[in-house]
Amino acid sequence: MSWDQEIAEFREAALVAIRETTDLLLSDRLAPRWRSELETQVEQLRNYVSIIDMFAAERRGSSIH
Repeated sequence: MSWDQEIAEFREAALVAIRETTDLLLSDRLAPRWRSELETQVEQLRNYVSIIDMFAAERRGSSIH
């Protein structure tokens, strides 16, 4: 598996985790302590996806030259 494929798979896994965690955060059964922790984790995952997207854009740009 190429590095680009691995990054794409990590990105997809992060997006799934964001969706699933966001769904859980929408429930009213979550204890406040866990809600705070999961909100922090979702924000970190979003940051990872942003970094991956920026890096992928740079790689695409550099492959054109």
